[in-house]
Amino acid sequence: MTRKTRRIIFYIFLVFFIILACVAVLYSQGYTFDWQKKSLVMTGAFYFKSHPKEADIYINNEYLGKTTKFIKRLTPEEYDIRISKPEYHDWQKTLEIESKLVTEAKDIILIRKNLLLNKITKDYNVKYFSLSNGKKKIVYLTDKATNYSQLALRLIDLAERTDEQIYPPPLSFKSGGDFTPILPNLSNLLKISWSLNNERLLLSFSNNRYYILNLRDQSKIIDFNNLIRVLSNYKVYSIKNLSFHPQNSNKVYFYSKNNLYFIELNDSNLYESSIFSIISDILTYKIHKNKILYIKYSDGGFYKTNLEASSFKKIFDIPFFPAQDWIIPGQEPEQDIEIFSDEILMIAHNLYLFNYQTQIFEKIAADVENIEFSNDGRKLLWRTKQEIGIVWLEYESGQHIREKYETEIVIKIFEKINQALWYSGTNQHIIFVVGDEIKITELDDRNRRNTMDIFSIKNSRVFYNEENAKLYVLNEEQLFEIDLD
Repeated sequence: MTRKTRRIIFYIFLVFFIILACVAVLYSQGYTFDWQKKSLVMTGAFYFKSHPKEADIYINNEYLGKTTKFIKRLTPEEYDIRISKPEYHDWQKTLEIESKLVTEAKDIILIRKNLLLNKITKDYNVKYFSLSNGKKKIVYLTDKATNYSQLALRLIDLAERTDEQIYPPPLSFKSGGDFTPILPNLSNLLKISWSLNNERLLLSFSNNRYYILNLRDQSKIIDFNNLIRVLSNYKVYSIKNLSFHPQNSNKVYFYSKNNLYFIELNDSNLYESSIFSIISDILTYKIHKNKILYIKYSDGGFYKTNLEASSFKKIFDIPFFPAQDWIIPGQEPEQDIEIFSDEILMIAHNLYLFNYQTQIFEKIAADVENIEFSNDGRKLLWRTKQEIGIVWLEYESGQHIREKYETEIVIKIFEKINQALWYSGTNQHIIFVVGDEIKITELDDRNRRNTMDIFSIKNSRVFYNEENAKLYVLNEEQLFEIDLD
């Protein structure tokens, strides 16, 4: 072989080496050749995460493995995605790959096609129920008592799988030499509220009657109205809107004739309890995140203070709310007013948001039937008869960016929506009831929202327990559970 030939071969290999080195460098930096566009393009990637795990991933009908999975080196374009698992409803969406970016779908929920109902109140009818903080216990009202009473309160421990009667107690108790107060007719029970430690129940009856039941010692029932009258020397008669202190179940706030009070209960001798008037000139109040929020009737201002009411700050003025035009001190207001947070108010079933960024008090929706905060407190769900909407209370990054105070109508239908609640397993899904159907839908609106059927059952009320990943359904006075895992 001549020197010239060797030189030619050397240069050929050198050119190939340079080309391969360039290709390797470009490949390592994420470039690929797009044969349709006939050019080099920077690739992107998909990241898929599902519950349950080990679901099949199909991209443009090509099987590419199981979740959870990172799939890279995809050319920028739209792809048809299908996540499937035997016996589950498919999840489908068209998603776009962009250069240098990872397109995420990490809150994929798959629902079984044939879910089973398991009755957990086998022997007792459920007239009303209340869920504890943490959703580990349920108190319910039943018309099947174990003694002389026609109605009874029972306690279910969902973790221990126990169901016991807590009122009336099986025997007559005495406390401090006096017979324990007897609750009014339980048919007049309106609401049950729990203390933060789940050791006490606040029972609200019609005609603004209130009682406190101690779950550790069911003989200790407090007639709250009578106690307040005695401690105030019969100056305070009409009370309403009771709230447990968020850190101490022996402290209870209550409202009476434009004044906010709290009482510190003395368990050893109730009539040595202490009562304090802490804020005057108020229309209504709310205990929220270790703050007291309230509206003054004299100026229509919205205020906040600490739990001891030792420092005060006006948050904003309600612009259309000249209180003196329609509020008379000491009388009930002409419109329903409810405080939910230092940003959210409901006035006459209209939902309002105070936007801290723009300092504007905005109307979000009319004819609102209920609202619910997500478990992480970052979003708000509201429901009317035919709409479900979301307000993002914090900036949200990730698979779909949401700006703070962004609002969106998630569902709008002609049928009546009976209930809507968060699926707190992700805080990215909503469970709702329409007619006889219990459904779940996702907030991710890229291309389409996946909405799946959970169960078909008439006249149901539902709640989800993230502690055990079960959905509880009240139907025809029986309580059932559905295992969504």
